[in-house]
Formats: sequence, C-alpha cells, structure tokens
Amino acid sequence: MFVLERTPVVHVAGCYLLSIGFFALSGGLTNWIAIQMLFYKIPLIYGSGILKRRYKAIRISMKDMILGTFFQPGFLSRYIPEKVCEAAAGGKIEEKINAFLNTDMGQSIIDEKVEKIARSTEGQLFEYLGIDLK
Repeated sequence: MFVLERTPVVHVAGCYLLSIGFFALSGGLTNWIAIQMLFYKIPLIYGSGILKRRYKAIRISMKDMILGTFFQPGFLSRYIPEKVCEAAAGGKIEEKINAFLNTDMGQSIIDEKVEKIARSTEGQLFEYLGIDLK
C-alpha cells in the first residue's frame, strides 16, 4: 500500500485540493439553486419562477432575436458564400460523391429511395409517363 509521508509540501497540497473541492461543491450548489429559481416559484424570493410566468414574452423575444440576427440579408450574403467556399475547398466533390454512390451502401440507399418513390403517387406518375423505376 502506498502511503504518503506527512510532509509540509503534502499538507499544503492537500489543503489546496480540499479548498478546490469545497469551491467546486459550493459553485455547483449555487448553480443548481439558481436554475431551480428560474423555473419554480419560491415563496418570498423575488424573481423566482420567472421563466414560467414570462414564457410567451421570452419566446417572442428569442424568436425576434434569432430572425433579426441570422436571417438579415447582410448576414446571409456573407454566410452562404463563405460556407459554399468551405465546402468547395475540400475539392473534388464530384469525385467523392461518385465514389460514395459506387459503394454498396450508396447503391442500397439509392435503391431504397427509388423503391419508396415507386410506391408513392409520384411513382404512379412516372409509370404513366412510361418511366420504369423498378
């Protein structure tokens, strides 16, 4: 069995570790209480239960913020070309797609989708037009 000698260095390190543990425990407990106070009304505590009481207002403000930030023409005009360039930067996309489609997994996915379309109303339309999906 490994036993540490009680030296001043080990004692100081132990005190630090114990302090870190107590701080982590108190921080976790504080966060848990704060989350409980957001969702549940606690008598005589101002502001508790705010999410239940103001759900509709919070939902509307979040929707407005998301739509106002992410769907502005300026943001989209920067974001979409950037993502297209990132996708194209990988290079040889057509080769990668063809390589995947030539695998057994790719063929099974395509066969499954074609079978699904053949059984749907769109499949009947293709059959009427003389296109055989089977």
